[in-house]
Amino acid sequence: MVPPKPYGSWEIPDALNLQLLATHIRKHKTPRRPSTSTTTSHLEQDTTQHQSASRRPLVIVEGFLMLHSLDLASLFDVIVFLDVDLECAKTRRMAREEWLRHQPEYFDNEIWPAFQRHHAWLLDHRHRGVELPAQWRPIHDRLHVIDGTRSVTEVGADVLAIVTAAVDHHQQQLQQQPD
Repeated sequence: MVPPKPYGSWEIPDALNLQLLATHIRKHKTPRRPSTSTTTSHLEQDTTQHQSASRRPLVIVEGFLMLHSLDLASLFDVIVFLDVDLECAKTRRMAREEWLRHQPEYFDNEIWPAFQRHHAWLLDHRHRGVELPAQWRPIHDRLHVIDGTRSVTEVGADVLAIVTAAVDHHQQQLQQQPD
């Protein structure tokens, strides 16, 4: 059975509160000073110590609608887009979601069309050499499009390398800043 769907589909921006997500991302990206409170939990102490050491935590956000809005996408230091074809997307999605295996028409009628619709600007750029629309150019230097049809191990290695390079770059910038 398909999980209950707001707005008739989970595959549309209105099904998610993207403004609230952006608020949470901004909150977690804001550097915090170590707490002087003696009543903080062990988890809060670990988080505070980590944040004071790095000045800004690493926040990872996943989802195909994360590139729906430039306001949201502009919050990301690194953007990794997995370019997949229909067959690969369907095979992987069916493998991880049991309910979908019983209703494959949901993938065909909702998921894949939404993926194509919400990423037409990026897919046109990638496959047809079309220039990125002007509003998306500010994120171009942070956008990494990789071939998501390769093995999960190969894709994972690429993503890890991209994120590691970004973290290393961030750490170098922090070392150059005065305390």
